[in-house]
Amino acid sequence: MGVATAGRHLRRLAAQIARTKVNLAEIRAAQTTTPEQTLADAGISTKRRARYQRRMSSLLAGRERR
Repeated sequence: MGVATAGRHLRRLAAQIARTKVNLAEIRAAQTTTPEQTLADAGISTKRRARYQRRMSSLLAGRERR
């Protein structure tokens, strides 16, 4: 491999690394928020969330509460 070819290869590799760093930064910025985080931010207590979750699980399982 000649010096010119090695230089081109290094420039391509550097450009690819730069693109990868940008992609990782975008991924980190777009991290998802969990439903639990959303409810906590809204001020919903863990007790109320647990009660709601039990109720929804019962409904989805076909066990209606009376």
